[in-house]
Amino acid sequence: MPRTENQELHGSSYDVVVAGAGIVGATTAQLLARRGLSVLLLDAGVVGTGVSGQATVKVTVGDGLRLRQIARSAGEAGAGQYADAVRTGLLNVAEHAVTFDCGAVFAPHDLWTTTPDGVAELRQLAGLAQRLGLDAREVHDASLPFPVAATVRYDDQLLLDPVRYLRALVAAAAALGAHVHEFTTVHAVTEGEPNLVRTSAGDVAARHVVIATHIPVLDRGLTFARVQQRRHYALAGHSEIAVGAGYDVSHGWSTRPDVDDDGRRVVIAVGPGHATGHGNGTAQQHRLRVWAERNFDVDVTHQWSTQDAFTPDGPPLVGPLHPFCDTVLMATGFGAWGWAAGAAAAEELCRRIVGEQRRWPVLDSRRSVLRRAPLATARLNVDAAVSLVVDAARLFTRRGTALSPGQGEVRRDGMVPVAVCRDREGVEHRLDARCTHLRCLVRWNDAEESWDCPCHGSRFAPDGTVRHGPAHRPLRPLDG
Repeated sequence: MPRTENQELHGSSYDVVVAGAGIVGATTAQLLARRGLSVLLLDAGVVGTGVSGQATVKVTVGDGLRLRQIARSAGEAGAGQYADAVRTGLLNVAEHAVTFDCGAVFAPHDLWTTTPDGVAELRQLAGLAQRLGLDAREVHDASLPFPVAATVRYDDQLLLDPVRYLRALVAAAAALGAHVHEFTTVHAVTEGEPNLVRTSAGDVAARHVVIATHIPVLDRGLTFARVQQRRHYALAGHSEIAVGAGYDVSHGWSTRPDVDDDGRRVVIAVGPGHATGHGNGTAQQHRLRVWAERNFDVDVTHQWSTQDAFTPDGPPLVGPLHPFCDTVLMATGFGAWGWAAGAAAAEELCRRIVGEQRRWPVLDSRRSVLRRAPLATARLNVDAAVSLVVDAARLFTRRGTALSPGQGEVRRDGMVPVAVCRDREGVEHRLDARCTHLRCLVRWNDAEESWDCPCHGSRFAPDGTVRHGPAHRPLRPLDG
């Protein structure tokens, strides 16, 4: 796979520029290149190190209770479209995975509950899935070392190594003629005929632009007000206890099996999350570790976290970035189950670009999530407003304390909110504490040593560098 660092792009022109080489962007680039279009695929870092590469990757149609959520918001017909989309996406990934060296394994995926209240929900889900053509069935062997109240199983789902898969897929796109540029960020898009894409390597013209950066780095369309970003914590470690791939619909625990390079059995576990900028990451990591050690006797070797975007009504947002332009497209809001749905989203984006009829209108980015899920959408935006007011009040009652490496807090210098932290090397950083997206005050995340925005989920490194959007400019450094 060709790798370039800020190679000059100024003045070049393509049919399609794709920003973001995760599952959506890489699949989109490969599909379009196969159709003979000229494609430029950009990644802000190295392919496989973004959100998609941090996933535990159970590629499955059994994404929790989302099918029931969509049936409530969009009716059973809408749920049927979503079921067809994720089934198609699973087949797309499986088709490539069997030829890539990415550790692909076909295995069942279980949804289970340990509470009596969850039994009825799971059985209703199984009935709905079966009516919509998905192979879901109730079983009595959940492959877990503790009793469960009910289990619904989807057979022949897929496990794989996300980094190896993405790099192989991007290499396949490049072999078909796509141009791949790493370490290249998109700063802005000026809409027109053609669109002008402003990047860190120069301006590029494109008939279509696809923003596949987990959450759009462009604010037009107010996408940030229609999704909630959440943090989820994961770990991996050796265990002698066999475990299958599954998800606890009542509490949010998730498991998948793996093996290390020496052939030793590994358990990967994920715990329930919290809205970005809220909650206690250290406490969540501890809860997950206790749960995994108690149930699977895991000798933990790795811990990490993921950033996930959720829509209030269930389906992702796929299509135009805003209602008045059909040539700048996006895909976001996959809600922690993005691989099957992400591959399907890429197919839907390709149909729009080549002028074919859309297959799954339930994914349409122009739909009104407020109409389909009014309470959840209102709560999402009220929470953002409350965070802005509450943090401003707390700021002026807080007194600075001495900081150890790995610690940070927001202080004030006169009327200026200052984000102060000391990184692991002991270097102190002083930054403007106002998020560069919409000026909410960031909060220090002690578990991950980052500045997180409680309003719309932007995240920054200790030195202010952007880790996750919608912000695309770093926090402003201040003098000591």
